[in-house]
Amino acid sequence: MNALRLALFYLRFHRAKTVILVVCVGLTIYLPLVSHWLVGEFDARMTARVGVHTATPLVIGARGSRFDLVLHALNFRPLPEGSAFGAAELQRLREDGLAAPVPLFLRDFKQRKGRGFPIVGTTMDYLDFRDLRFAEGGAMALLGDCVLGAGTARAMEAKVGDAVTPDPGSLADLTSLPLKMRVTGILKRTHTADDAAIFTDLKTAWVIAGHGHGHESGEGNETVFNAALETAGEVDGGNLGSFHFHDPPEKLPLTAVIALPKSEADSVILQGQNRFLKQDAVLQALEPAAVVGEMLDVILRAKRFIDANQLVVAVCTGLFLGLVILLSLRLRRDEMETLFQLGCSRAMVFWLQVAELGIVVMMSVVLALLGVWVTLDYVDGMMRGMGL
Repeated sequence: MNALRLALFYLRFHRAKTVILVVCVGLTIYLPLVSHWLVGEFDARMTARVGVHTATPLVIGARGSRFDLVLHALNFRPLPEGSAFGAAELQRLREDGLAAPVPLFLRDFKQRKGRGFPIVGTTMDYLDFRDLRFAEGGAMALLGDCVLGAGTARAMEAKVGDAVTPDPGSLADLTSLPLKMRVTGILKRTHTADDAAIFTDLKTAWVIAGHGHGHESGEGNETVFNAALETAGEVDGGNLGSFHFHDPPEKLPLTAVIALPKSEADSVILQGQNRFLKQDAVLQALEPAAVVGEMLDVILRAKRFIDANQLVVAVCTGLFLGLVILLSLRLRRDEMETLFQLGCSRAMVFWLQVAELGIVVMMSVVLALLGVWVTLDYVDGMMRGMGL
């Protein structure tokens, strides 16, 4: 009977001690592995939207938390109430000529069952800017058209030609119009927040948010919105011309504007304009790369503290393991004497201890890797649900 079999028999007999050792060592291995991966994955996902290939030079939005504005605008998470601003800023940016503006108006898509998806009201400039390609169909052309991200289409089991209808945020939400949208295209997968979005033009998003409505043909002034709250409105050839908005174009809301300066000098001039810098300014112009970099710097500093703490835990676990081995050897002195009397050499006893320790470490590594895999799978799904 070799040392490995004896070690297995011993560990199986002393199950409680074996489980405690495996869990302690496994956690010591698991914590640094999972924290390293999580920080790296978060870094990669955050910088992907401001990186070289899909760089977002400037984001303009309502003054407030810089982190909220950048993260919400890049990952399509609607900002808190009161964070929208008038579309007059869009026209002003066009008149300045310093940057090409790409407007964003975000709205949550509520499904009766399953997860929700952000509705992104924008222009075709956004699809060109992100270099988004179509897997099926084409771009939205009319009021009520929409384009689905790859993940959205898969989750909703939708294809080109289907109709999707967002539910109101709640039964008390009398401003939202459940407009039935036609799917005109499905985008190729990009592994970014674009995969989990529903893209429409600005007018469609404004209608869904309750800033405009249309009339059913033949119903005079009676709107679909007022006449039948439970019936989804739909844009067709008969009522397309009846859709109108409650406010002038310059007062319709935007969540953010992605500004694409024509040069570095234009970027500096735009950020230095008085309307973004004065104390009572209602808007701010931010460089996402700088904001995300600042946030990641804070996270990395926190990670260094966590790493130092994990090093202390690892040392304590090693000392605990050594103490257990020493106490075990003392308690097993009679057992070792019996092995000597049976003809086992001192080398055999040594390899028996090595085998026991090796099995414990191997089981701990397997447990740690299994824990890392489960954690990564859960966090990946959570991040995708957040649009990261």
